[in-house]
Parts: sequence; structure tokens; C-alpha cells
Amino acid sequence: MRPIVLATDGSPSAEPAVQRAIELATETHAPLLVMSVWDIPYTGLGYAPLPLVIDVQAEMVERAPKIVEAAALRARAAGVTVETAVRRGFPVDEICRVAEERNARMIVIGSHHWGRVRSVLHGSVSQGVVQAAHCPVIVAPAFEAEAKADPRVLTEV
Repeated sequence: MRPIVLATDGSPSAEPAVQRAIELATETHAPLLVMSVWDIPYTGLGYAPLPLVIDVQAEMVERAPKIVEAAALRARAAGVTVETAVRRGFPVDEICRVAEERNARMIVIGSHHWGRVRSVLHGSVSQGVVQAAHCPVIVAPAFEAEAKADPRVLTEV
């Protein structure tokens, strides 16, 4: 059966995507593939000290499996069949590659809603996935989760 791919980074703004993916998997009786992609973040043209890069890599190697297992645990509690995957690389490429390899019925991903300036500086994984994916993509907006934490969010976007 074709899975639903949930791509999450474990951030609070990814929470609506986790919830939506579990709901969709429950409603459609589809398996859920929970994945997280990590890479060493931009380090300023390669001038970061090597110990810093090694520390970041070690943290991500440890953190990524915990992110996917936390979401998988919730999905299993809802009665969903779950697999997990952790990849290293450029998130857009890896998410789309996994979805294509598994012939996913859809991808569910969250959006930080950083706005135009921050998206240009940091990139938008959700926008990249929408443009590159071979299957439908649901982008679960973080508005509701972020607005509850900080009411200014709705006026800043």
C-alpha cells in the first residue's frame, strides 16, 4: 500500500503537520512513513571551526531518530502502521527522493511561515517540496500553533 510521507524537523511549527498526517493515515488506512532530514547547517562560507561542525553533526545524528520516533509513537497510538527514516542531505531532495522511491500517495509537511526575507536567507523546504514532488503535497500551516504561543504571528505575516 502506498504510504503517506510525513516530513518533520521536530519543531513546534511542524506539530500541525504531524497531527494532520496521523489523521489522514487513520482516515485512509494508509501506512505512514515518518522521516526527518538533517544536514550540517550553513556555517558562513566554510569558516566555522571544525569542532563546531563536529558538535552540530553529533547533535543531529542523535536528535533526528528521536524526532521521528516521537511522531511514530503518536501514530502507533492512533492505530496507524508506521515506518521511520532518517536521512542526511538537502531536505527537499531527500524528502522527494523517499516519496518517489516509496511511490507515496502524498507528502505532509509543515511550514514555518518565516516570511519572504527569512525564507530567502534560510530557504523554504515546504515550497521546495511542493515544486519538486511527484505526488500531492499538503503543507500544514503553523499559524494556529504559533498564534496560540505568540498572538503577534498573525499580524507579522
